[in-house]
Amino acid sequence: LCKKTKSIIPAMLFHIMNNMLAFLS
Repeated sequence: LCKKTKSIIPAMLFHIMNNMLAFLS
């Protein structure tokens, strides 16, 4: 569970950053 969480969190942050960039442009 801990390993999954550590790999999921960066993926979620990356997804959010992509959404923000797409929204701004």
